[in-house]
Amino acid sequence: MEVNAHLPLCKNTVGILYYDYEMEGAALCGYLRSALGVDIIACSTIATVNNKDGYRDMVATLTLLTADDCEFHLGVTRALNDENVLDSLQETFTNTKKNAKMDIGLMYTWLPCSTNIIFDEYIGAFSKMAGDVPIIGGVPTDLGCAERSMVFNGDFYAGRAIILLISGNIKPVIALASAAEPLSDRQETVTKANGTVIYEMEDKSFAEYIESYGMNIREFERNESRIFFQKYPLLVYGAGDEGKNGEKQPAIRIIDSIDWKDGSGVAYASIPQGAKASLAILHKELIARTVKQGLEELFSKIAKSGRQYAVILCITCAARHFILNPEYAKEGDVIKKMVPDAYQLSGFYSYGELCPVAVEEGKACNRLHNGSIVFCAI
Repeated sequence: MEVNAHLPLCKNTVGILYYDYEMEGAALCGYLRSALGVDIIACSTIATVNNKDGYRDMVATLTLLTADDCEFHLGVTRALNDENVLDSLQETFTNTKKNAKMDIGLMYTWLPCSTNIIFDEYIGAFSKMAGDVPIIGGVPTDLGCAERSMVFNGDFYAGRAIILLISGNIKPVIALASAAEPLSDRQETVTKANGTVIYEMEDKSFAEYIESYGMNIREFERNESRIFFQKYPLLVYGAGDEGKNGEKQPAIRIIDSIDWKDGSGVAYASIPQGAKASLAILHKELIARTVKQGLEELFSKIAKSGRQYAVILCITCAARHFILNPEYAKEGDVIKKMVPDAYQLSGFYSYGELCPVAVEEGKACNRLHNGSIVFCAI
């Protein structure tokens, strides 16, 4: 293969493969693993981004992490449910970490797409158990093929999480850019919510709250509702996101659907009762602008670090992809323009983005986001 002819590998190597959700991901991963002789994890995606081609769909992209002074350790959890998720994540992290001879500097993680597990409620506790190591990753986009969305060395692993621990001489540089602007100055109280379900805002149903913005949503089918809320997410204040200098950052929460029996809304992540929220807008120019902002922040941090970096891992929200329709290439165009050839950037579209909101002295405040784009230089 070309990689053997032109890219000598270092002492330790691992592969990260993104493949189109309609591809035979397990077969491709197994073939590459056999040909290269290295461990490979793979996930499905609706499209990819990289700094050579920009935006690409219906393709597969393999990134090889190879180093003499870093180690790569892989683990797969048991099948997850809401009762065992925290124990299983901790168990897998502990067992995987046992193989590390050096300190862990970064955890790269894929979570399964599940409406029955409220992952963002567990991320903080899991982060503490893992020593607050920075965690990046996401939820592979599968468009209804969840059982075929994650692969390890040629085998599908449905309903599980895959963990990659990187130890040794690694000091990741991370930038997070969110893309939503409030529609007004209104910040109203979530008066009734449970997990990912928001029932009432200021003692009126969530549907009535949306309609108070002049939005006519009564005739929406479920797909129409999903498309609407990708463009008009909630900004939730008081969801525990601490940013630079400790100030609170609003969390973006995208609503999946409305239950017209009681007017409640179902979100992709939890919305705390008692939090403040406002309706926001996520539009094409804002999406492109946040890619630029995220990369500017990343390169500024790299310059200040005094270290050299070669690889940039990217995770971007699927909602951004759908909103850009048909101008899907906007994100990729910015990446292609701004990221020099000295770097290898590769990324996938996710149903949720794992990324710290702050990192101090190697300790991270890890969170699960919506509507965002993540860059991590390693």
